Amino acid sequence: MILLGILTACVDPYEPKTDTFESVLVVDATITDELKTQKITISETYRLEEGIDTVNFVNNARVSVKGSSGETYNFVSAGNGEYRSTSPFQALNGEIYELEVIANNEVYVSTPEQISGTSQLDSLYVKRVIGNTSLPGAAILVKNSSDSRNYYRYTYEETYKIVSPFVPYQDLIINEEGDFEIVLRTDDQEICYNTLPSQEFVVASTEGVVNNSYSDFPIKFMNFRNEKLFHRYSILVSQLNISAEAFNYFQTSNELAGNDNVFSQKQPGFLQGNLSSVENENRKIVGYFSVASVDSKRIFFDYTDIFDIEERPDLFRNCERSRPGLSVLRELIAFNQVKFLFQTPGEPDQYGSGPYMVVSTYCVDCTVFGNTTKPDFWID
Repeated sequence: MILLGILTACVDPYEPKTDTFESVLVVDATITDELKTQKITISETYRLEEGIDTVNFVNNARVSVKGSSGETYNFVSAGNGEYRSTSPFQALNGEIYELEVIANNEVYVSTPEQISGTSQLDSLYVKRVIGNTSLPGAAILVKNSSDSRNYYRYTYEETYKIVSPFVPYQDLIINEEGDFEIVLRTDDQEICYNTLPSQEFVVASTEGVVNNSYSDFPIKFMNFRNEKLFHRYSILVSQLNISAEAFNYFQTSNELAGNDNVFSQKQPGFLQGNLSSVENENRKIVGYFSVASVDSKRIFFDYTDIFDIEERPDLFRNCERSRPGLSVLRELIAFNQVKFLFQTPGEPDQYGSGPYMVVSTYCVDCTVFGNTTKPDFWID
């Protein structure tokens, strides 16, 4: 046992490395029947040792969608790998579309695609359920029915309200003379909002389902400790009616990636989509070009609509208060690490011996997590 312990202690952690690497284009492209500025994202695969948070955006590609009626819709780079159509347009029933991407001196095209059916999302709702970890949570669910067999892809956009635990009316600054000065706060840092796109998607099919309908189909689950739920939360769920071929691609990709984002660029194997190189049939490309009918619904709910107020975790639990010495405090203020709470001319205590009580910036300034502009769709 002792020898085994020694041997175990001498083993260095395994650092996975890439022996061979092929840069592969990653395309996430779906146009819908909504009249809007359509979006397409393009990136490249990364080496395993670069880390799972690595994203190699491609911003210099030429992107266009061509319709069978002769229309060509051009896309321009908006940065971070996102390409937006130069003008709003919508996919039309009966029209056939092809995607063309020119990147790294290579031309890629998709197979011809068209809308395969009408999407109608019956209802979107939330329920309190017990998750896999035996903790209560909020499950975002949909109900859907159809007259025929359909295949769906679900995406979502979530927005949540952020309320700062501390709301002091004064701030501590270093003035032009280099001295500490207490001033009135002039900016609003108490209430913010943050909007996040889905980093995953869910696929569903009515194949083999009685009456081509289902209810309580799960889109997302968050346990009661999720900070997005602490005040008010909203989610916009979009149901895209996709082709059977697209459904099979996304479902298989989900299984290969362990239910991670298909376009996360860390797939354990290569799955051919409907995109290919025009001149080099051996050139790989990840992704699928879809044309879909879409229907969307949004819901709002407060924490207390789902959980008892006693269940909400302590909002102050991560707010570290302190009374640092003036030299340390000067640096903390310079780097915006702390915010002023109140002046403390008293004796040293558990928080320190400095004359000012301060707290971590994120506990006062909600703009660390979002912005103070209320979204146009927001309902309190």
